[in-house]
Amino acid sequence: MLLWMAVSTAAETPQPLEVLHDGEALKLVFAAPAGRERPLTIGPWKLGPSLKRVKNGKPERPSDKRYTLYFIAPGTEYQSTATPALDHNLLVNVMPPNDDPIDAEFDLFWVIVLDPDVKKDLRTEADLIMLAQERFVPGDLYALDDAPGAGLLREAFRADSLLDLQRYRRKDGTLPRILILPANSIQHATIER
Repeated sequence: MLLWMAVSTAAETPQPLEVLHDGEALKLVFAAPAGRERPLTIGPWKLGPSLKRVKNGKPERPSDKRYTLYFIAPGTEYQSTATPALDHNLLVNVMPPNDDPIDAEFDLFWVIVLDPDVKKDLRTEADLIMLAQERFVPGDLYALDDAPGAGLLREAFRADSLLDLQRYRRKDGTLPRILILPANSIQHATIER
């Protein structure tokens, strides 16, 4: 378990973070902010600055040409006593083939656990894909706060009630066990073993 409470400013050099790939720990370092850039912040956690990419007047969408970085809530890798609702894991979908680092762009995705019965600490992309395809029937008294990832729903999407999840509910009343949603952020980082 890591406790990370460092406060950074745009002028500071980004500190290495531990990320997971299929359960194996790797080191990730975000690119340093340049000029007026600021790190993407979620609660007390700071990621790298979002690269500004625009196509046809709209922010660029996730691309298969970039790697993927998942911010998974809840998780046990990064914990904060001040905001435990945003405890999370960081996971990437790439492993350096040898000891050479990978310097690349990553599409950031929020992964939010909705099903209270998901007790597993999500540490592999295969787990994410499997759970995103499975559904569950929320109980009659299910509320937004019953979702283990409710803190991230509130922080990243300003969700405040179960009605904010209506678009993900099927006609049979089921919800996905987890949501994987683009954060509309491209992060530049280096990954190494």
